[in-house]
Amino acid sequence: MNRLDYIGLISHEVKTPIASISGYSDIIRNGMADEETTYKYANNIYRESNRMAKLVDDMVYILKSYENDLIPELSDKVFSRIFINAIDRIKEQYGYLGDIEVNYSEASEIEENELKVDEFMFEEAIYKILENCVIHGNNQYKNDSRLPYVNINIVITKFNDKIKIEISDSGKGMSEDVAKRSFELFYREDKIKSRFMGCNGVGLSVVDKIIAVHGGKCNISSKVNEGTIVTIII
Repeated sequence: MNRLDYIGLISHEVKTPIASISGYSDIIRNGMADEETTYKYANNIYRESNRMAKLVDDMVYILKSYENDLIPELSDKVFSRIFINAIDRIKEQYGYLGDIEVNYSEASEIEENELKVDEFMFEEAIYKILENCVIHGNNQYKNDSRLPYVNINIVITKFNDKIKIEISDSGKGMSEDVAKRSFELFYREDKIKSRFMGCNGVGLSVVDKIIAVHGGKCNISSKVNEGTIVTIII
């Protein structure tokens, strides 16, 4: 996909939340909604505006990558903090869904300053992976109320002279064909649920590009009803 094709797709995606916001606000502005309906529409406007803001942020990453302008500002001694911050953000954003259980494990031989990354960009990549776990990893299909909404495991180990990050979830998983397309721009397996949750189909593409500019590689493996594993080698 070239730059102009991407801009065209972004324009199309932005029209949907704009139309929703315009429609809901027009009904409220003209006094056509009671108090309960007004509150409902206000929530919808809030959700759609957040979705549009996220889309604009992701657009910046993608456009910079097209122009080879996605350049990380490398820092050391930030690696552990990145994961802590990303986990806190995901729980704050999606805690209303239920218990989001995140287990974090880092090999003792990994030094804090061993890996230099752009703190802001790398945290955003980890956050987007966790977000994908939450959006597609709910426990509803298991019909077991004792389980958390989603269980996520983050395991960081040494891999030869590199570092391997594995992020796995307890979700519904996906077929091999769907997993192969996960990094495609605007690809969404469940479009209705993705839109409702604010997913724009761009997040994992951003992850792939952020990891790439850090000299790493990202891979997704999954099995239906067995969860998904995102592996980063960097």
